[in-house]
Amino acid sequence: MAENGAITAGSDSQTRIRKFLVEVGIYVRRLRGEMSESDFAQKTGVSRTTVQRIEAGENFEIDSLLKIANALKINPFLLLMSEEERLNFDARFQAMMKSQIEQTAEAALKKIREDLPELIRAELGKLQKRD
Repeated sequence: MAENGAITAGSDSQTRIRKFLVEVGIYVRRLRGEMSESDFAQKTGVSRTTVQRIEAGENFEIDSLLKIANALKINPFLLLMSEEERLNFDARFQAMMKSQIEQTAEAALKKIREDLPELIRAELGKLQKRD
C-alpha cells in the first residue's frame, strides 16, 4: 500500500495478471486452429490486431473476448479459465452428464418394467378378441 493509502499492484499481482493474459492467449490461439488471424478476426468480429494482442498475452477489452466466445458458441468463462481449470471443469461436466444419462436410463427402464406387463396384457387381449 502506498503512503497515501492507495493500493498499488505489486510484482506478484502483475505476474499473476501476465500469466492469466498469456493463458487466455494460448487458448484463443488453440481455438483459432488453422484459421488465419484475418479469417478468425472476421469470423469473430474483432480486428486482426486484437487477435494478435490477445494471442500475445497483451491487454485486451473484455468485449473482444465476449465477441470471440459468442462467435465460437462457447461459454465466455471457458476463455477465462486456466488449462487446468478447463480440464477440471470438463471432467466434472462429463461426470455430471454421465450421471444424468444413467439416472435417465434407470428411470426409463423402471417405467418400462412397470408398464410392460400391462402393455403385454392389453396386446394379448387384442389378439384374443381377433380370434
